[in-house]
Amino acid sequence: MNRRNTLFVLLALFTAPRAPFAQQGGKVWRIGFLGVTNASGYVSELEAIRQRLRELGYTEGRNIVIEYRWGEGNPERVTKLAAELVAFKVDVMITHSIPGTRAAARATKTIPIVMADGAVERVPGQKVNVVDTTGAGDAFTCALGVALAEGQPLVDAVRFATYAGALACTKLSVIPALPFREEVEAMMGKRKT
Repeated sequence: MNRRNTLFVLLALFTAPRAPFAQQGGKVWRIGFLGVTNASGYVSELEAIRQRLRELGYTEGRNIVIEYRWGEGNPERVTKLAAELVAFKVDVMITHSIPGTRAAARATKTIPIVMADGAVERVPGQKVNVVDTTGAGDAFTCALGVALAEGQPLVDAVRFATYAGALACTKLSVIPALPFREEVEAMMGKRKT
């Protein structure tokens, strides 16, 4: 894995939530960073993250705290450290690789987990005539899980899930809005993006 470029995907995490952060003036946000190896391999990446956070108005020690945990390549240690970050009540957990993500997912069902695992690729949303957005997140999540379980690469799985979420917005109510695979594939075939 090319770690020199992987962590830049994390920067997207700190662009979207600016409005919710601004609503709670004075709050110190806790970020948990779960590394599966050791800190020495991530010096420049972590500094780039800190620099971008500063550009967005977040400074360590002022309005964010980053708790770093390093697994040193030991899977049992990574699992324990993920639980430690949950106990610390971080607002978001950042990790990389499948082992780090699995450990984080086993440790919490409520804390958002951001995984950096490769080059950044933009997957655009799909424009549809919106009727009801109620089931969009469910459709996205389910489609993503199906695509990953089928062995699709992550970017393809996210693209598939994006189409499913968009289709769910075109119908009223949650259950009737959940699209069938054929509907998603038909929409993808028409748009080819």
